[in-house]
Amino acid sequence: NSGTESTEAAIKLAKVRTGRKRFVAFTHGFHGRSTGALAVTHKPAIREPFIPLEPACTFLEYGDLDALRKAVDADTAGVFVEPIQGEAGVIIPPDGFLAGVREICDDAGALLIDDDDPRAQARYVAETMGLNRRRELSLCLECNQPLVPRDRDEVRGLVPPYVFQTQARYVQCPSCHRIYWQGTHWQHMKSELEALEKAVGE
Repeated sequence: NSGTESTEAAIKLAKVRTGRKRFVAFTHGFHGRSTGALAVTHKPAIREPFIPLEPACTFLEYGDLDALRKAVDADTAGVFVEPIQGEAGVIIPPDGFLAGVREICDDAGALLIDDDDPRAQARYVAETMGLNRRRELSLCLECNQPLVPRDRDEVRGLVPPYVFQTQARYVQCPSCHRIYWQGTHWQHMKSELEALEKAVGE
C-alpha cells in the first residue's frame, strides 16, 4: 500500500527469484523507513541509528556506471535505483545511466528495481524471471529456505488456537522454524497472482 512496503516486497521477491541476498543502491536514494527499506536507503540521518541492517547493501555514487559494473556480481540479488531522485532534490540521472543500469543487471542476472508500485514490481519480476505457480508457499520469507510440510499435530501449541482449529495444512522453515499456513492473506495473494499471471500473458 505504500512505497516502503513495496520496497520490502521487492527485497523478498528478488531474494526468492535469484537465490541471492546482497543488494546495491545509490547515494541520496530513498526507499522507505521500515527496517528492510532502510537497509537500501542511503540517507545517514535515518539509516545509521539502526545499523546493523539487513539485507546487506553496497552504496554507490548516483550516475557512476563504472562503479556499478564492479559492484554487481553473482551474489547481487537486485539494484535499487530511482529514475529521478526526489529526497535530495530533483536529481536527473546522466544520459544513458538508466539504460546502463539495465544492461549491467541483465548481464549479472540481478533484478533492476526502479518502481515503488508493488504491482508494477511484481509484474516486472514475473516478466523477467517467470512466474511458477507450482512453487507457491514453498520458500521462507525470512530465510529463503525451502519449507517443509508439517502434520497438524506437530504444530499444536505453536500456532494460535483459532489457526489450529481452522487450518489443515502447515509448512515450516527448517532454519528459523517459522510456521506458515494458508490464511486470508494467502487468498488475497492468490488473487493477486492470478491477476498478475493474466496481465503478463496479455
